[in-house]
Amino acid sequence: MIKRFGLLVSMAASLLVLSPPGFADEANAGDPGKNFAAQVTIPYQEFKRLLDAATVANKPEDTPDLPGAVTRTLIKLSLDPAHPSGQAEFDINTFGRKWVFVPFAGLDLPITNVACENAAIVPRDGILCLLTNRAGLSKVILDFDIPTSLLAGGGETVSIRLAAAASGQLEFSNVPASKRILLGGKVVDTSRPLPLLLKGGEIKIACVGDNPESPTVWSQISQTLVRPTSEAIGIECHIHLSSHSGSGLSADTELPVTASKLEFEGPDLQPAQISMSGSGRRKVSLTWETAGVLDRNIIIRYQLPNPEPGRSWEIEHPRFGEELSPQTSLTVIAPLPGNAIQSDQGQAGSDVTQLPYWIQSKLVTPDFYIIRSADPVAVSTRLLPVLKPDNARISVASYQTSLVLDGSLKCEAGFKIEYRSAFSWRFRLPDGSALLDCQVNSNPASPVVMTDGELELSIPAPPNAGNVNSLQILITYTARSSKFEPVEGKLTLSLPSTQLFIEQLEWRLYLPDNYEATAFEGNVEPGSGDDTSIVFKKRLVRAETPNLDVYYRRKER
Repeated sequence: MIKRFGLLVSMAASLLVLSPPGFADEANAGDPGKNFAAQVTIPYQEFKRLLDAATVANKPEDTPDLPGAVTRTLIKLSLDPAHPSGQAEFDINTFGRKWVFVPFAGLDLPITNVACENAAIVPRDGILCLLTNRAGLSKVILDFDIPTSLLAGGGETVSIRLAAAASGQLEFSNVPASKRILLGGKVVDTSRPLPLLLKGGEIKIACVGDNPESPTVWSQISQTLVRPTSEAIGIECHIHLSSHSGSGLSADTELPVTASKLEFEGPDLQPAQISMSGSGRRKVSLTWETAGVLDRNIIIRYQLPNPEPGRSWEIEHPRFGEELSPQTSLTVIAPLPGNAIQSDQGQAGSDVTQLPYWIQSKLVTPDFYIIRSADPVAVSTRLLPVLKPDNARISVASYQTSLVLDGSLKCEAGFKIEYRSAFSWRFRLPDGSALLDCQVNSNPASPVVMTDGELELSIPAPPNAGNVNSLQILITYTARSSKFEPVEGKLTLSLPSTQLFIEQLEWRLYLPDNYEATAFEGNVEPGSGDDTSIVFKKRLVRAETPNLDVYYRRKER
């Protein structure tokens, strides 16, 4: 029962109250913890507070799967020539009560002061991290010095690596009137705060003289490797730029509008800016971080779509300036196997030692086409004839032809075929024949009748394609020849024809019992026989129809 001034709570072991000595049992006087009849009275609000605290303590912690995040970044750089310095402020939120590292910045500058009231700042793998085991907001302030050489304008840069942040900005102050600030190689307006990228990353800061960038007139030496493939034409250009004046900070060129997968490499080179020019081509603007460098090496890679069959295509070097000499402009075309390059300029070659080393290592075959010209060159590709070996051949072809007196005949033809992959086998029966049976490996098969009268069987690829496999095909057909004469006469017979090469052919001929052969003519050779049949043979047959004229007579009784 809850009373107005308090609540009587029975406590078993957690709250102990000693009884007065005069009333305590002598056995329990030395151990008040065993006095289970002890009672205490506390206010209800205090009891509720203890109960809520116990409930929260036993509840599992609900935290995101994220140790922490930078919610705000502010970088302030003072470029006072007397003492260039900087200050970085970070708002970092952490979640949960476990010990976590939250990386927030990396800078290779002397740090003069670190301030954070409720967490520790420790370096880890070259990155400054917030180390804490509490949830909530932590504010970090870093003070650092900037080398005075940055203001000399000799191309030195200051690099600051930042973690991703929900918001961030960069501020400059005390910039000398004679200086300009480059951020990522580009001039920026330091009179207002500059936003930082949400994804963070590295920012590079340079200081140059406040003079308009003097134009640079480039000369170039170009080496280009062209590698056509079945999907596209791959082009890789190695270009050396040189000049005698100017800042050397930028260079422009144009590429075909169909160029894709553009890549640019080179020391000190910034990401290329690509736009459309007034002529409808791709304009490429390159910039470098360091001014005053008048010898530049760049590599450009891109792809062009394959032209339509039989049409020519044009090769041109990216032109940042004039070629030093037409002979210094080199183009090497590595054709696909089975293709030949045709052009009014250049010549075929096979001596790779006359090519630059970087091209030698990229050639798949020693055959190439070399062109020395600074102007665009039209070329075309011609497919060379390809001689393909037979995929299938007939190792043994055996025929058995039986005749009766009225000229009717039945022929059973068996073929042992060796093959490596799927193919379509065509054959032609003798005129006037009717197919009686067709089997492939003892399985019934139905050949397709083609428009020219040939029959076709489609043979699927074997399980172990590429290796030599064999199969058996059996064909039975009927036909009619001329009726046997009573005394003597001549028969004209032929066998099915096929384009497959036949290693060995055997033809066994059965005449009626009361007739015998007296002479033969044809493209097969007689072999050994017996009293009931005559055997003919032929070897190495290709695209030839076996035929035979048989002279016969009636046997004497």
